[in-house]
Amino acid sequence: MERSRLDHLAHVLELTRTKLNLTQPERVAELITTGDATQVIADHGDYLPFPSETNSFEQCRADIADWDRRGFNIASILEPDYPHLLREVHESPALIYWTGDNKPNDIGISIVGSRHPTDAQARAAYDVARQLSEHGITVVSGLAQGIDAAAHSGALEVGGRTVAVMGTGLAHTYPKAHQELRKTIETHGGQIITQFEPDTPGAPFRFPMRNAVMSGFSVATLVMAATEKSGTRHQAKAAVGHGHPVIFPAGIAKTISWAKEMVDRGEAEVATSAHEAVHIALACIQRRRDSLSLFA
Repeated sequence: MERSRLDHLAHVLELTRTKLNLTQPERVAELITTGDATQVIADHGDYLPFPSETNSFEQCRADIADWDRRGFNIASILEPDYPHLLREVHESPALIYWTGDNKPNDIGISIVGSRHPTDAQARAAYDVARQLSEHGITVVSGLAQGIDAAAHSGALEVGGRTVAVMGTGLAHTYPKAHQELRKTIETHGGQIITQFEPDTPGAPFRFPMRNAVMSGFSVATLVMAATEKSGTRHQAKAAVGHGHPVIFPAGIAKTISWAKEMVDRGEAEVATSAHEAVHIALACIQRRRDSLSLFA
């Protein structure tokens, strides 16, 4: 990695680690405005404690260099390798980390749902992912058991591209049972991506954060299975906040109260079959492409 780029990434990492009276989204917003992580830190220097060993520029630089040696790719929100769609949302992280094939202009659909779906729900997720892949659409999911695994597998079955957005750092695979699935994604044109530093372990509070990034990374979110207390609700709500469409199968829209409320408020669409879900998702993709062409 070139020295100037190493320094840039280290300064951005320092910004994320330093104790400031700013939330992470506020830091990112100021970083985008100023284009300079050191300026953001300097502007809020009144809140700075004596630099710790972990948030010092020197330590950040050493960490970036170490991650690079370990084969982990890194991009800041100011760089062209950062996912363009993710850059547009409020929860966009300052840094993203990935392995596999990065496509910053990727336009994909998230397929999410319960870790314990019915056989019919898992099969439907698999079929929808396969059909989207046959149309050349990237399938995005979270590498979890259940619906996520079905979606990734459906895309891979037909040689499609699939992206796994993880709630851990790249040095971990969660669940461990999906190490082989992860490897298959990485070696078949897909991507493993995360907002968390590589050695970050899994923790319950990180998965809603992951879900927000997954929504931001995708044009629309398709919820294939859910319960009243499902974590999938976090992503559906995030998608609405991002102005990204949400799609529910009719069974979910009828039986899950929060899904029904979203539909009643006009915040989500309902599909009565896998074919219709794919049709709605493709329409979302086309609207996105049309909006981009207006400013091309």
